[in-house]
Amino acid sequence: MRTRFILALCCVALASCSRATAPLPYGGVNLSADVVRVQSQGAYQTLDSFGGGASGANPEAGLVAYRGKLYGTTNGAGSGYGAVFAMPPPGGVSIIHRFVKGDGAYPTGRLVVLHDVLYGTTTEGGAHGQGTVFGITTSGEESVIHSFGRPGDGEYPDAGLVVMNGVLYGTTRNGGAHGRGTVFAITPERSEHVLHSFGGTPDGGHPSAGLIVYKGELYGTTRAGGKNDAGGAAFKIDAFGDERVIHSFGVNPADGANPAGDLVAVNGLFYGTTIHGGAVGPGFGTVFEMNAGGKEFVLHSFGLGRDGAYPLAGLASLGGELYGTTEGGGDTPENKAYCVFFGGAQDGSGANRCGTIFEITRYGRERVLYRFHGYPDGANPISALAAVTGSLYGTAFWGGSKEYYGTTFRLSP
Repeated sequence: MRTRFILALCCVALASCSRATAPLPYGGVNLSADVVRVQSQGAYQTLDSFGGGASGANPEAGLVAYRGKLYGTTNGAGSGYGAVFAMPPPGGVSIIHRFVKGDGAYPTGRLVVLHDVLYGTTTEGGAHGQGTVFGITTSGEESVIHSFGRPGDGEYPDAGLVVMNGVLYGTTRNGGAHGRGTVFAITPERSEHVLHSFGGTPDGGHPSAGLIVYKGELYGTTRAGGKNDAGGAAFKIDAFGDERVIHSFGVNPADGANPAGDLVAVNGLFYGTTIHGGAVGPGFGTVFEMNAGGKEFVLHSFGLGRDGAYPLAGLASLGGELYGTTEGGGDTPENKAYCVFFGGAQDGSGANRCGTIFEITRYGRERVLYRFHGYPDGANPISALAAVTGSLYGTAFWGGSKEYYGTTFRLSP
């Protein structure tokens, strides 16, 4: 299995976090839509369980809606390097492209649409083995737009892309002038330019999150760097590469640390998550609010009771509320193999649990909507939810069929 989630907990501030791999199992079965009621609030439904092999395995990216279908990627299987799939909202995954190492490997970021083409990134593969930007049509015709890894260029993009004025913008985890990651711009015509190379303290370092557009500027986060190099930072940057850190995480004791998910803008404020930090125990992560100037406030600290823990993904906005996922926390599974072991302390709050879906108001009232069990519903979601026609759609990295290839799901709040 891919170990991105473990590395997120163990080496967030290192200059190079290797993406070790181990073989994925093959086989698997596709489940029917198993419906599980969510306490008294809405319904959770497993749409598909990935089957490994040619049918894909272990999705890390969220879904994007386009022309009546949802599109996403799997990090494993396919031809061994991941796949792109299409899915109508009722479920029924169809693989439209299987990566080979030369055209990219291990996609983890959400796709984005520009001029009827879906664009995305792979964390590895390409001409230099350090990741790619690719374009793909809905019929599965794929081409590499850029291969990362030339001198001074970025390396290993974890996040998806964002569109501003017809140009694609993104981040890379490593590479650049200082080896701590970059912000880059690229056109569909394959012209790529590094806008900013992160320098670590007091600048940011090693971004895993993508960017958002707000009032003509780009905003994002880095997992490391800032005033506390192990805490991470929030930054803004314009199209000319003028970058400024607006908030450093982890400086105050109860603040969050190590943001990895994309920000979301709602009514002039930004909302996001951090993997670590907060006011509970050793720090199981937070939800925070921040204005465009960087003034930040922790809305919720994870980890009490059967709450979630370690939110790797950003948030989705639906009906005036915010929704997200946590990789850990929730319920202890019947069989520990049903969920991923995080390598953290076995304190009962996060390690070796299956993760959650939660709702939080902009005033900080949080409640868990669903706790994953691993089998047959899925486990350990590490991607953001997609809000589509009043429902939330997402992917779970683990669980589903007993071979643990992950699932797609729908939640009706």
